[in-house]
Amino acid sequence: IIYIGEIHDDVNLNISVFPENTKIFLTVKVFNKTPTNMNINIKNFGANSILHGDIIEQNHDSLKINVIGEHLCENTGIYVKTRVLCHKNSNTELNGFAIIQDNKNNCNSDISFSVMADETAKIIMKPTQFIKSVPENASHSASIFQPNDNQILYLRQSGLSGQEVKETLQEAFLTQI
Repeated sequence: IIYIGEIHDDVNLNISVFPENTKIFLTVKVFNKTPTNMNINIKNFGANSILHGDIIEQNHDSLKINVIGEHLCENTGIYVKTRVLCHKNSNTELNGFAIIQDNKNNCNSDISFSVMADETAKIIMKPTQFIKSVPENASHSASIFQPNDNQILYLRQSGLSGQEVKETLQEAFLTQI
């Protein structure tokens, strides 16, 4: 499943996994220039099925992303990694909800956020779990990428200008080089 392009206003992606023994890959690569709310709702009903999600967003204004991964069958997996590049004066709120319902044992869940931000950007990250059964693994994380002096110096000594260094580091963050 692939979703690419500019987003604005309210965007809802509703994904239900029904087949058993299936691996599903979700790629979302988007950007916004106006205030945007993006809701990604994932429901996994398929026994032994796994959804791997990779969400990449460039925020130029105000952005709220809600990622909800709900396990509705035993032995399911939901792994969603969200990376956001927060541009100058942007506001970003990232909410992640991993839900493992009653009697849905041996599930694997990981919802993570990683942000690279301009120094003027405002960021809120809230990874949350609602676990009512015994999971095999349930984790979440939130991190902020900050280039270190050695990375910047290396790129500058390679002949890149300050702006080229910034763009190179942003591209590396978004593409996970």
